[in-house]
Amino acid sequence: MNLYKFTELSEKAKRVAAEGYVEDAHAFGFDPTVTLEEAYEILASPWERHRYDEEGILIGKVYYSCNGEVYFEETGMY
Repeated sequence: MNLYKFTELSEKAKRVAAEGYVEDAHAFGFDPTVTLEEAYEILASPWERHRYDEEGILIGKVYYSCNGEVYFEETGMY
């Protein structure tokens, strides 16, 4: 399975990812006032660690250690 950054997704997949972010932000309370437009800005950040499948479904997050190692954590949610 290929994993993609938000900026690498198609427009349709970006919308799916952003809508998922807003839904989870409201449901889990980590950003209850975020809008769809704000989600696009947040997810397009060069520091964003979320990774998606080609359809915009969140698969997990990438983490970088101090010594340059890269770790991936499969999450399925924000």
